[in-house]
Amino acid sequence: MSKRVIVIGHIIFWIAYAVILYSVFYSLFSARAQEPSAWRPTLLFLTLHIPIAYFNMQFLIPKFYLKKRYLLYSLICIALIAGTVVIFQSTLSEFIGPPPNRANFVPPPGFNPAHNPDRPPAGFRFRGFMELSMSLSVLLLSSVLKISQIANRKERETELLRSENFNSELKFLKSQINPHFLFNTLNNIYALSLLKSDKTPDTVLRLSEMLRYVLYECSITEKVPISKEVIYIRNYITLQLLRDSNIRNVTFTSEIDRDVEVAPMLFIPFVENAFKHSKIENITEGWINITLKAKSNDVVLVVENSKPRMDSKKDGTGGIGIENVNKRLKLLYPGNHFLEVKQNETTYSVSLELLV
Repeated sequence: MSKRVIVIGHIIFWIAYAVILYSVFYSLFSARAQEPSAWRPTLLFLTLHIPIAYFNMQFLIPKFYLKKRYLLYSLICIALIAGTVVIFQSTLSEFIGPPPNRANFVPPPGFNPAHNPDRPPAGFRFRGFMELSMSLSVLLLSSVLKISQIANRKERETELLRSENFNSELKFLKSQINPHFLFNTLNNIYALSLLKSDKTPDTVLRLSEMLRYVLYECSITEKVPISKEVIYIRNYITLQLLRDSNIRNVTFTSEIDRDVEVAPMLFIPFVENAFKHSKIENITEGWINITLKAKSNDVVLVVENSKPRMDSKKDGTGGIGIENVNKRLKLLYPGNHFLEVKQNETTYSVSLELLV
């Protein structure tokens, strides 16, 4: 909604409010032939209620109510209402004069002094109640309006964030297969085909499954069964091991008691980093241990790998770092994840726990 529309809406509201006030005062004073004076108390109400309304919206709500300082906020509102009532009572008395003396009071038909020994006329009793109720109504209406505006703004920001996050997630997912990994895998498949190896069809099938999963299944939904993530990780590990048939120092254990749904491609970056930095080609020193468990509403991934004395240079053509994964976790699982990274001279480990 544009600022111009908001301003016009406020102007229309205060005009309507002024008309209502004038009608009330006109009917209240008409019995005393004081119709012209109805504008004066109306202007007095507007003069005090408009600043109170915007003071409440622009200062009291943000500074006290939204910060949960409810007691102080209530005390200030009570003081404002009491102050307006005092000003109304004193100022209106100057406009229309004090309540009439009972000696000059002309009783209406049916008035019984025995049952009404000290009560003033109803119009003057109504004046105090009206001042109190109108001041309270202005504060309540301005509070509701401001809180509603804040809630709507937060909702729009949340929707925008979800939309931007979803679009970025799609781009992220489609770029998850590292071009370097894909290039090496195709070279391995080519070498297997030249050797007429029986592994060639299975290797092509695994790569095809990985591509289909990333480009199609992950792009149409925000969450996938964890069993599909397990298949993807197994395929990735199998294709990585093609580069050296002597590698036996990589283990992957999965315990899926319940096929919960998780954000797609959330675990593979940790597996990629393990392969990048463990130097598993060094059969005597390099190793990788991966464990993925899903029980009830809890998912735990643990990735441990060897850490060479001279860490290999990161591949600059793809993949993401732990920092980016952490940002993604904060967007997808705010307050429902725990990520811990540990390392020493010989070992690097990552532990991720999700509440799903």
